[in-house]
Amino acid sequence: MKIKKEYFDKVENALKMLGDKYRKLRVLKKEIAILKHKENYREVNYEELGFKVQKSVKGIDDMVVTIEDAIYNKETEIEIIERKLEFYNIYLKELSEIEQKIIELVYFYSWDGKMPITKMARELNYDRTSLYNKKAIAINKIALMIYGDEALE
Repeated sequence: MKIKKEYFDKVENALKMLGDKYRKLRVLKKEIAILKHKENYREVNYEELGFKVQKSVKGIDDMVVTIEDAIYNKETEIEIIERKLEFYNIYLKELSEIEQKIIELVYFYSWDGKMPITKMARELNYDRTSLYNKKAIAINKIALMIYGDEALE
């Protein structure tokens, strides 16, 4: 089974983007927690949260509405990311256990740091070449599940 390179690349890029969004989830949840637990809204540093701020004479009501909007936007972003992850989890569950583990280690690592491929191979009792081959096989399977016969060469 040979998959066209463009479909292989599409799936690999989608996995990379999903991995980035997966890592962003934790940050978004922490930002929401900060916004929800600020008792004194004047203490909120909007610039730290990514808002462009100019000094003005806004009232507390305006600040509360702004914070509620920020919370809503971040919660919506979390929902979108979680739906995309659920969608890809359907395909990942169809892979073998080792293929799932490889995809998880390569793309869905935490902010603590990406594990080097040599260390991944050692942890999974494979050599680097075998690990790369298994990763490619897993991506081929996902491409075939998503795009069907269209992805075949």
